[in-house]
Amino acid sequence: MKNLLLLVMLLSFSFLNAQNNFEEGYYIDNSGNKINCLIKNLDWKNSPESIVVKNNNGKEKLIDILDFKEFSVEGIKYIKSKVLIDRSFELSNKLSDHFEPDFIEETVFLKCLSLGKANLYLYRDTNLFKLFTDDTSGTKEQLMFKSYTISGTVRQNNTYKSQILFLNDCENISSLDLQKLNYSEKELTKLFNAYNTCYNENFSNEFKVARKGTFNLYPRIGASFFNGKLEASNNLVATSSTKYDSKISYRLGLELEYILPFNNNKWAVSIEPIYTTYSSDDTSDNLIKFDVVYKGLSSAVGIKHYMFLPNEKYKLFLNAGMNIPLLTSSDSKVGRVESKSSTNLYFGGGLNINKKISVEARFDANKKITQVNGIAAGINSLSLIFAYNIL
Repeated sequence: MKNLLLLVMLLSFSFLNAQNNFEEGYYIDNSGNKINCLIKNLDWKNSPESIVVKNNNGKEKLIDILDFKEFSVEGIKYIKSKVLIDRSFELSNKLSDHFEPDFIEETVFLKCLSLGKANLYLYRDTNLFKLFTDDTSGTKEQLMFKSYTISGTVRQNNTYKSQILFLNDCENISSLDLQKLNYSEKELTKLFNAYNTCYNENFSNEFKVARKGTFNLYPRIGASFFNGKLEASNNLVATSSTKYDSKISYRLGLELEYILPFNNNKWAVSIEPIYTTYSSDDTSDNLIKFDVVYKGLSSAVGIKHYMFLPNEKYKLFLNAGMNIPLLTSSDSKVGRVESKSSTNLYFGGGLNINKKISVEARFDANKKITQVNGIAAGINSLSLIFAYNIL
């Protein structure tokens, strides 16, 4: 089993590295030269500080933010700018205690959201989300929004609404639209696109619309190949070891999966309540027998990485996570000892067909089903699981 676990980890590493997508794009160096090349498209959630390109001879090259000023790949465009940025957090435990912004000067990559008569840009970092536009001189200016606290009361600086009053010049945008506007990428991009369309009826936003995460719900049924081992040593039982016969049993589950809205939708998180059973007789020569009966409900919480194939109907996936015990049946026993399961790790991989049908092989490592009074019993399992997405 240890060798199998190592193999799964090595395969996971190999597959993840194989999924680096290079796509046609360009970058502009600091001298203004435009270089057409292949760029590793990571569908960046946060504003990048470097990119990886591939030249004509196929060699990869890392280019730092200091060495170029713009790049574009597959509907994504970033422009390097020196800006004044307020890094106030919107986390409730990190709110500022004053209305005024705390600007610092930084050189960052801004993602282009809408370019036309009026331009909108995005800067995103861990727990940080800031929007920018061009002022009358063409300088990138942060659209100011921040939450802050005074005497325990949360208030908001909504200066961004006055900064974009010029959008009201468009007859299709009313003052009420601006007042109702939330500080969000989706709403501001929609408004800037409407404004740019006012002044150019042929305007078409060339940039990707921000993706939304998607949910999937998979009823899952499978067969599990179990083997188990027990070690006993206490005042009542002489030190003994028992290996249980391999058994095949069933498992039932219901997986809720959330596809994350970045990195080309290759990552997902999931949670799955699982009901499993296992039973085996102690066939050793020990005087005291430890027959096993286990019935339990656990919750598998993990991450999943999808790998797209040339045929878009099919995609491979790898996953890993932990099983957290929830309930154990009252008749679950190891000999006369009550069964109490523990958290264990799992690793798996499989094939998804047309975003509906899923087939997975999963290895559950060293699940303890009791560990009391000097008696420790654990099981490993290899499962074949079939699932169907009902959403």
